[in-house]
Amino acid sequence: MPVGSFRYGGVFNSRPRVLGTWLVTSSDARIVGQVAELLGGTLPGNHDDGQEPYVITGASEVDVLLAGPEALDVDWRSQPGHVCDGGVQHDQRGSRPCECPSDLDDRKTAARVGHGCRPRARACFRLLQSPVLGTFTFSSGNRAFAEQTSRALISLRRDSRPTCARLSLQRTPHRLRSGTTIAYTRPALALLGPAA
Repeated sequence: MPVGSFRYGGVFNSRPRVLGTWLVTSSDARIVGQVAELLGGTLPGNHDDGQEPYVITGASEVDVLLAGPEALDVDWRSQPGHVCDGGVQHDQRGSRPCECPSDLDDRKTAARVGHGCRPRARACFRLLQSPVLGTFTFSSGNRAFAEQTSRALISLRRDSRPTCARLSLQRTPHRLRSGTTIAYTRPALALLGPAA
């Protein structure tokens, strides 16, 4: 059972916001406090009604421990209730051969023209600095993150030992047609090697 989740965006004061550092939420305020001590950041004085306790950390990179291949999951979705793995589609009508191309580049092309699935990658991990805190999760629909997670999953299936990895946020400037420059933030996952 996860004790919390990592994110890099949220709604604050009724406004959406994309962050350059990790946001960690948990139903347990003590977990959030311990994460703030480990990763830096300040706890907000109060939370919006119905909002889980959170901390916006000072960290854009976090070293984590993946227990093995079961710590990562990648699937593809074209609509609610529809999941495919590149081989089989599952939905309310049952299972059938997948219509999505098996090649990741071909999937990307199909999705751009509205005929393909969007990725969803999920990682379950412990913080390398303090594994005793428990398991955290992070999910993303970012295609590059899904591709990195797919490659990491292949590697973990070859060597299923617990593995150290780095979960990071990468920010790059992007100039809009209007001339305005914005920061584009995307998650990244890199395997570091077997845990000691």
